Amino acid sequence: MSFERDIQKFKQKAKNASEATIRAAGLQVFAAIIERTPVGNPEIWLAKNSDGEYVDYLSVNDYPEGYIGGTARGNWQTAVGRRPTGTLDTQDESGRVALAGASLAAASFTLADTLYFANNLPYIQRLEDGWSSQAPAGMVANSVDSFSRAVDGAARKHRI
Repeated sequence: MSFERDIQKFKQKAKNASEATIRAAGLQVFAAIIERTPVGNPEIWLAKNSDGEYVDYLSVNDYPEGYIGGTARGNWQTAVGRRPTGTLDTQDESGRVALAGASLAAASFTLADTLYFANNLPYIQRLEDGWSSQAPAGMVANSVDSFSRAVDGAARKHRI
């Protein structure tokens, strides 16, 4: 085998390892964001009663008509090469559908690409800003803070 072929083999191994590292780290962070996204639960909501006091939502209201929790989780979208637009009519209380979409998109990621993860619901920024008692610190910022640790762990696993 020639030196040039050895270099080409090493270059391909390094590229494959880098892509695998980014895929694994990205999916780890995306999974954390999905998991931290609150699932609406009217049983823990508060509402003002006729005296202006905050009370258990269901003591003054019925469940919202047609309400199904998991819309925020169900709207996490992953794409390669383009930022996802629009919203989805998906309720995903477990987050499995959103994570499967992230896994599918990440599988086609290469170093020449950009991997996007987005949620376009009009209230997602309020959730990130602590609007829900289920995620008072948000979902994205504290998950992204762990990205460098995720990359380090994935890089150790995929090192050449």
